[in-house]
Amino acid sequence: MKAQKIGVFLVGINGSIGTTVTSGVYAAARGLVTPHGLVTELPGVNSLSLPPLADLRFYGWDLRSEPHLNRVREQPHIPLSLTEQIAPELSRVRVLPAPRVGVSTRVLGLSRVPDATAKGSRSDAVYSIRAAIRDTIAEEQLSGAVLVNIASTEPFAGLMPTHQSIGQFEEGLAKDDPAISAGMLYAYAALAAKVPYVNFTPSTTVDIPALMEFADVQGVVIAGKDGKTGQTLYKTVLAPMFQLRNLRVSGWYSTNLLGNDDGYVLSDPAHLQQKVASKLEALAPILGYDDVDHQVDIHYYAPRGDAKEAWDVIDFVGWLGAKMSMRVNWLGQDSILAAPLVVDLARLVWFAQQRGERGPATQLSAFFKTPLNTREHNFFEQTRNLMMYCDSASRRNGGD
Repeated sequence: MKAQKIGVFLVGINGSIGTTVTSGVYAAARGLVTPHGLVTELPGVNSLSLPPLADLRFYGWDLRSEPHLNRVREQPHIPLSLTEQIAPELSRVRVLPAPRVGVSTRVLGLSRVPDATAKGSRSDAVYSIRAAIRDTIAEEQLSGAVLVNIASTEPFAGLMPTHQSIGQFEEGLAKDDPAISAGMLYAYAALAAKVPYVNFTPSTTVDIPALMEFADVQGVVIAGKDGKTGQTLYKTVLAPMFQLRNLRVSGWYSTNLLGNDDGYVLSDPAHLQQKVASKLEALAPILGYDDVDHQVDIHYYAPRGDAKEAWDVIDFVGWLGAKMSMRVNWLGQDSILAAPLVVDLARLVWFAQQRGERGPATQLSAFFKTPLNTREHNFFEQTRNLMMYCDSASRRNGGD
């Protein structure tokens, strides 16, 4: 594949996931680490004409607009010795000041900016985001770009008239409608620039009717939402087992301990509601019934930092009505689990866009808790669909 430069724009680039993405890609591209966790390096997927890791260039927005290298050095889960080896690459990562309009006060509080008030209008923010994408592509001579939202979870009050059609949305932009969140601004700007958009967050962004319509009109690939990295990942692996063995699940209790910035944001009930709703969605479609006492709790526990712990208690009924239970304990590092999926999605939506696809990339449902335009949550079926897509795409490319 001819060498080219593909721009990956990250919303929240200076956060824990963003710094883990950039440092991991640059280290793997130089052969300093093995790319464990990258689905796009698996046989069958790597047969696609995906951009090599060495071709990826990173840019993005953050409320903390300090140099990216400084932020990477602050991450305890990224070895400092490794950071210094890739310091030249990290120092070239362009961090753009994020528009503050539409951002919740909870998230603004993480920015450590003394004057954390919203400035400018939503139209101004869209103009700024679009200009940054356009100018960066031109200045860096990029062959293409994708935008991935990895920002903290936003609250959502429900669908409003502004969200119903692209005409109403653009009218809302002109009127600075507060129903348009920061995440929606980035999604709209990406679609307007005909740049594929991935929503890795639980926030409601491109999945509103207006932006789903706009993605189709613009001929842009979209994917989301809420990256499936830990507890929901194994939930969608275990639930098919109970369903296929006809063991009736009566209750499934899940709890999480998380101490990073995302955990802090989720300690606010308005933000937590979006995340919990996303984590609750997968179980019933897999089991085939919804009369399960399904509960999910997320607790901010600062001492854990990025080290996330998840506990599950599963109660089920078997032969002769016997009641049994299962316990699962997952100890993982939140950003370490998420980062490779962000890279996978950037490579795969870029590939889909190059093939002339548009709208929701349903073949990528295995990467999300709440995949767009599909009710399939069984991880094995989702993965089978991805591999079938890859096989078909590889055969077609070979025929060309």
